[in-house]
Amino acid sequence: MRPQLDSSKGTFPATSIPNFITQADIRISGYTKAWKRLEAYEWQVATTNFGGGAIAVAGAVAQSTPWALGGAATAGVATMYSSFYGTERQNDAFTKASQATKCLRALAENIKSPNLKLVDAPEGWEDDGESYSIRLLNNGISRIDDTLFSRLRKRAVSTEPDFASLQASLTRAMTSKPTSIKAGVAPPPDGARLSAAVGRLESDIGICISAN
Repeated sequence: MRPQLDSSKGTFPATSIPNFITQADIRISGYTKAWKRLEAYEWQVATTNFGGGAIAVAGAVAQSTPWALGGAATAGVATMYSSFYGTERQNDAFTKASQATKCLRALAENIKSPNLKLVDAPEGWEDDGESYSIRLLNNGISRIDDTLFSRLRKRAVSTEPDFASLQASLTRAMTSKPTSIKAGVAPPPDGARLSAAVGRLESDIGICISAN
């Protein structure tokens, strides 16, 4: 029950927006299996505690010392086991990582378009819209990995959402400006939407991560 990170779940950095979505789905599936495994164990511990307590009460009523001690030991060991491995905190860590990854996947789905290459990156970046977006999304996955690893290293002690970063990201999102369509290119049908999405992508990724 110790914390485990399976590096085979999704291959990053992704090489394109569709590839990012595919790899994110694999990663999300891995996180889901992890928290379901931990949640199943939590139910098992709860059942053991309940059953152990019932045995202890029955043994005490029957003045059967061995049964009473056995019940207390069963419940106590189960609780110690859960506390030592921090199953509840591990569950929380994997759940938050899954939510943050789903958020990034939604952003990638929003900008998945053959016309993304026709959109410029924000001012100060030399990439086109696609290269810029995949770079930021891959970086977002790395930040999620770092946060998850940190939470699991500290005996899975959960941390509060980073409200300061969330506020900063929301502020950037509110003030972000659309990027432009590449010079000399006819605006594609979804050009305005893509320009707006690429322009606020950095702040949107920040919101996904800091909110979880």
